[in-house]
Amino acid sequence: MKLSNDLILHKLAPFLDLFDIAIILQVSKSIHRLRQAILGELDYVVVTNRTMIPHLVCWCPKVKRLKITTFRSEDVGYLECLPIESLDCYSEYTSNPQVNFPKLRKLHVHEFNSVEFPDFHGHLTTGRFREDILDLQLESLQIEDYLTPDFIARLCDKKLPVTSLKAHYLNNDTIEKMKELPLRSLSLMQKSASVSNLELLNIEEFVVSFPSEITFINRMALKKLDIKCDPANSVDSIKFNNALESLTMYGMVVYMEDLELPNLKYLSLASCRLRRRTFTSAPLKLTITQLKCATMFVESDIIADTLTKLSITICRTDPDLIARLPNTITDLKIIGCMEIDCNKLQLSNLTVLELCGNYAFDVRLSDAGLRWIAKNKISDLTFKNVDITDDNIHHLADMPINYLTLIDCNFSIVGLNRLRGLPLRQLKVSGIPARHLFIGL
Repeated sequence: MKLSNDLILHKLAPFLDLFDIAIILQVSKSIHRLRQAILGELDYVVVTNRTMIPHLVCWCPKVKRLKITTFRSEDVGYLECLPIESLDCYSEYTSNPQVNFPKLRKLHVHEFNSVEFPDFHGHLTTGRFREDILDLQLESLQIEDYLTPDFIARLCDKKLPVTSLKAHYLNNDTIEKMKELPLRSLSLMQKSASVSNLELLNIEEFVVSFPSEITFINRMALKKLDIKCDPANSVDSIKFNNALESLTMYGMVVYMEDLELPNLKYLSLASCRLRRRTFTSAPLKLTITQLKCATMFVESDIIADTLTKLSITICRTDPDLIARLPNTITDLKIIGCMEIDCNKLQLSNLTVLELCGNYAFDVRLSDAGLRWIAKNKISDLTFKNVDITDDNIHHLADMPINYLTLIDCNFSIVGLNRLRGLPLRQLKVSGIPARHLFIGL
């Protein structure tokens, strides 16, 4: 069957990585004629040390978003020919090349002074704070380095448009100055004597580690909250503001009634203890669509009927919990849980499945469990420390799998050969010599 140009350009190419496209162009003479049309429309490229920059600029002249690890002085002149609007570069440099992208509006660098951008006035994200940042005229500034109150005060005095900030600790004077910043995201590493004054800031995202007092949080209209406490001295659950959309908690006692929030969609619990405030069988009114749970025991009450993504890690569960999972789930990850019985899964909409044992035990799947998995339209399948052998791997042979990962399982090249007909785009395996892969597949 000969594919039409329109089908290749508009239905196939947009879903392929540049690496995949390059392979197809090399092996298919019929598609090679479309090289200019395909590469000429690319607008995002990741450049590695092996990328031939002159060739890239020649064949991909419309690249607007560029991710690069190393700026070589000899490549700067070529790259400046591209209409770059967004640049992400992460590297340590022995020399500081000067780069001029007239259309550059968004810049992410590990160290701002490792590459010189003399005319940049857009949105800057930098891994480390440097003195020359204080003299810039920017639209917005995000600093990924943890700063002391003195450095933060200097940013405030310069009236820089800081939207994201990380602090070792804070004091009253600094918080008062921070009120003038267009701050939207704040991370706090250590206890601060005046942490409750943070409710004066109009922030949307807050990350706090080991707070001494957190009851003020319900007075903040946060959309995203991340709290880390010491499990040995776990902090009791608190009331949250109804504006909250994403909540991550570590080392806390969590009363599940406090999670009945109208906008809460993402919930992550690690080393937390789940409780009910009252002894009742009334179901919770949860709106969660994504749940990650790494607790000692997973309460069935926390499994909302609205879930689409569920991740359970090293947990004990009610044996009947698996059978009661809502059919809305499309993405399921079960890691380090011995009690899982795939025969009881009733998830007809599942497209992503990950089952992982750990160093202490393998996840054991019966033939019936594998047959159930094989009946689903799973396109992304991961097995790690799962009892997959040459005798039962054939159950996977007729699945519509595009991404397959088999790590520390118990099959050989003989079993893997039975999967030759899968429509794979990516295969990751361990324990099989490379020469067997080349000879056997």
